[in-house]
Amino acid sequence: SYSNNMLFYTVGQGYVFLAALAAGAAIGLLYDALRGVRWLLEAGPWLNLAADVAFGIGAGAIAIGCVYFAAYGELRAYSLLGMLCGCILYSASVSRLMRAGAQRLSRALRDFRAKKNQSL
Repeated sequence: SYSNNMLFYTVGQGYVFLAALAAGAAIGLLYDALRGVRWLLEAGPWLNLAADVAFGIGAGAIAIGCVYFAAYGELRAYSLLGMLCGCILYSASVSRLMRAGAQRLSRALRDFRAKKNQSL
């Protein structure tokens, strides 16, 4: 009886873990997007605060949505671990490309502004 219950309980764990990986990657993408906004707008303390608040709200919404829709509202250690792994994998792979692109775009915009200001 116990082993049958465990079998049915573990059936959806792979799906939940994969959904949590995707949620973790989405949280990483949100962080990179807000980092890009900070670079592009040369953020001061108030914009940094607003970006931090937006990140907290967005990351919380992504995590809650993942737990609610993928795990039927049950918060389990493997779903938290999946989100953490998703953030780490995103940070070690796609995030590097995103940062390089954001830095190039930021430099190009700064150069454009400097040239525009010189011509005035």
